[in-house]
Amino acid sequence: MRTPNLHPGKKYHQPFLWILVLLCVITLLGGFTNTVYADDGTGETPAITTTQEPPADLQSSEPADVNPTDVPVPQEPEQTNTPEPTATTTPDEIFTPTEPTATPEISATPIAGESNETATDEDPTNTPDESLDDSTAPVNETSSGTTPKPAAEPGDDDSALPAALDPYFDRDGQTYFFRTDCTGYDNCIESPAPISAAIDNTLSLGLPDDGIINIDGGHFSESIMISSLPGSLTFQGQANGETTYLDGNLFINGTDVPISFLNFVFNGDVSLVDASQITFLDSIFNGDVSVTTSTDVVLNHNTSHAGTSITDSDDIQINTSQFDSPVSLTSVDTFSILQSSFQSGLTISQSTNGLISGSTFGDNLSVDGSELTVTTSPLDDDNLNITLSSQQGQLTVLSDPGQMAAITITAYTEGQDLHLSNGTVTFGDCVVVYNPLAVRKLALNRRLL
Repeated sequence: MRTPNLHPGKKYHQPFLWILVLLCVITLLGGFTNTVYADDGTGETPAITTTQEPPADLQSSEPADVNPTDVPVPQEPEQTNTPEPTATTTPDEIFTPTEPTATPEISATPIAGESNETATDEDPTNTPDESLDDSTAPVNETSSGTTPKPAAEPGDDDSALPAALDPYFDRDGQTYFFRTDCTGYDNCIESPAPISAAIDNTLSLGLPDDGIINIDGGHFSESIMISSLPGSLTFQGQANGETTYLDGNLFINGTDVPISFLNFVFNGDVSLVDASQITFLDSIFNGDVSVTTSTDVVLNHNTSHAGTSITDSDDIQINTSQFDSPVSLTSVDTFSILQSSFQSGLTISQSTNGLISGSTFGDNLSVDGSELTVTTSPLDDDNLNITLSSQQGQLTVLSDPGQMAAITITAYTEGQDLHLSNGTVTFGDCVVVYNPLAVRKLALNRRLL
C-alpha cells in the first residue's frame, strides 16, 4: 500500500532544478567551445603574439597573463584589424632620420656661391671634392660650424701677377701709381704699359722728388722707348724684393741726361743709339745688347748670356761683369775693362786708348789695329792668348814680374813677318810691347789668311 505524499510540491521542484543546472552547464560548455573554435579549434590557450608581432607599444599595454575566458569575444576582431607595422614605425628606422644631417666639418666645406643653409641640406656621406685646391679645405672651424674665409681665394696664382704690376714714385709729397689695374688705388693711372705710362707722366708733369721710379717684381711684357727726359732718372727694379723682368725690348735714343737701370732682368734686346750717360747695374741680359754712337756707357756688375756689341762709341766702362757669349768693341775711343770675364772671348778692333786689367778672355783676346794696354793678372793657366792683325796698332802687355805670365801671340798674315826684339813684337804695322822680365814664355804663331 503506497504511502500518500504528504509534500506534493517536492516531487515537482527537484527535477526542475536539475534541468536548470544542466542547462547552465550546457550554456557554459557551449561558450567555451565557441572560443576555442574562433581560435582555429586547437583547444589551446590563444597566444596572440605567436601569429603576428604587434608593435612594442601595443605589447606593453597587454597584461602579462590573460585567461581566455576573461577576454571578451568582441575585442578579438579589433586586434586582427590592427594596421600592419610599416618600415618607418620600427625602432631602428625611426632613429635614422633623427640623426644630424651634417657634421660641422662637412657643412662648413667652402663652396663658391653657396650659403650655409644649402650646405646643411647635403648628404652627410658626401666628402669634399679632392680636386679642389688646398686653399678651399676647411680650416679653424668656429663654434657655429662655419669656416672663416680662407686667406687665399681659389684661383689665386701667378696668372694674376700682371694685375699687380706697380711702378710708382713720389712727387710733391704725393705717391703716384701706374698699374694695369687701378682698382682700389688713388692717384693711379691705369695702362697696359705701366712703365711707359710713368715715363710719359714725368715728361708732362715733372720728375719724381728723388728722381727714382720704383718698379715692383713681375713680368712686364711692354717694350720701352726713351728719347728724351726732363732730367736724370733712375729705374729701380725689385722695389718690393721680387725680381723685375722686362720681357719686351728697351730702346734708348738721343738722350743726354743720366739714365740708370738697377736690378733688372732683360729678356728682350737692349739698344742704345746716340745715347749718353747710361748705366746698367746688377742686371742680367738674356737678349742681345747693342751700343752704337753713344758715350759714357757703364756696364757694372752685370751678367750677359747673349752677344754684346759696342760700335762707334766712346768712354765705355765694363766692370766686374761676366759674359757668356762673344763681346766685340769696334771703333771705340777710350774704354776700360776691369775685373771681368769673357768666356767666349773679346775682340777689339780699330779702337784706341783702351785699358784691360784683371780680366780673363776664355780662348782668346783678339786685337785688330787697336791701341790698348793689357795688365795681366792670375789668368786661366796663367796664359794670355792674343790674336793680332797687321793693321796699325799697339798692344802693351804689362805684367807683374812675380807673376811670370805666358803669352801666346798668333798673327794672321798675308806674308808679313813677326819680329821679336827686346820686349817688342812687330807684325806689319802692329806692335806688341811686353816686359821680358815678367814673361816666362812667349809663343809666336803666324797663320796665313
